[in-house]
Amino acid sequence: MQPGTYRGVVTSTDLAKTKSGKEQIAIRFQFENGESLSWYGFFTEAAFRMTEKALDALGWNPADNDYRFHELNGTTVLNGAEADCVVEVETTDDYGTQTRIRWVNRVGGGMVERMEEDEAARFAAEIRKKCIAWKGAGGGSRPSARPAQTRPAPQSSPEPNWDDPPF
Repeated sequence: MQPGTYRGVVTSTDLAKTKSGKEQIAIRFQFENGESLSWYGFFTEAAFRMTEKALDALGWNPADNDYRFHELNGTTVLNGAEADCVVEVETTDDYGTQTRIRWVNRVGGGMVERMEEDEAARFAAEIRKKCIAWKGAGGGSRPSARPAQTRPAPQSSPEPNWDDPPF
């Protein structure tokens, strides 16, 4: 599959472990073009929020289901659920180049409502002011959130000896 966003339908859901023992959920999606891919969500502290959002996009909110993830293991609970899947191609040392689902989003979760012309003009004027403030009146770059790194002062070099040839 080429990178892009595709409407996918869930065909299976399994709880699993990676080779290193990290718990994950594998959700298999079937696409209109006949291809299928699995999305993998993880339960680490760093990744849990993304997993939770993907499941919620499929209509299974973890909190509403009292975090009973075992109900998703090898069952048809999510089968038939649809999502907009963002497909990317990535290259890793472990797996080489592969196509994968990077994000699972609620169907139509992108643009909710187009702004009317007058609303768009007001928004553009407001964001223009913010951008100018960020960049400063002189058009410089936006201030960094990180403190500037200090560099050591250059050391002076000895005076050149003009009597010696440079070669």
